[in-house]
Amino acid sequence: MATRLMKSLLEKTRHQDFSGAAVIAYEKESWWGFFDYMPSWFFRKFGFRQVGRHGNSILMFENYEDGKPPEFIFPEPKSTSRPGKVKAQLFWSGQCPYSWWVRKLAEKEFGKSSKIQLSFVNTDDRKTVKKSGITFGLAINGKIIYDRIPSWNELKTALESVQSV
Repeated sequence: MATRLMKSLLEKTRHQDFSGAAVIAYEKESWWGFFDYMPSWFFRKFGFRQVGRHGNSILMFENYEDGKPPEFIFPEPKSTSRPGKVKAQLFWSGQCPYSWWVRKLAEKEFGKSSKIQLSFVNTDDRKTVKKSGITFGLAINGKIIYDRIPSWNELKTALESVQSV
């Protein structure tokens, strides 16, 4: 199924006014411990090449013409926590249903915490990504803890650890 989807994407975008296609892939990233998530090897099979890297996140680009390769956006979120409160930001996007689900669980579990000022940053708008420098992830007091959507267990562990301080 993934191969058919990728072939369809490349076929349709090559015949339109696109200079290339980009994807963020991963190395050594597995979900639920048993399958590769967006593995870079899969995209290499279709001619994508690495144009950027941040940890295990790999920015890959398939250039159709003289397209300029995309770049990662790296500015760090700024800390604005109130005294006595930890500021946590969960960055999520409607493009990933799993990130929406993790957001809902976090809202239910930690939304009314007296020690954590938890906010949810929807990154569907590119301007938000440019401003924050992150599409998916978790920042605590301005420091990026995860630059990908954390699993529910990772998020819960991270928030519980700062809640108990």
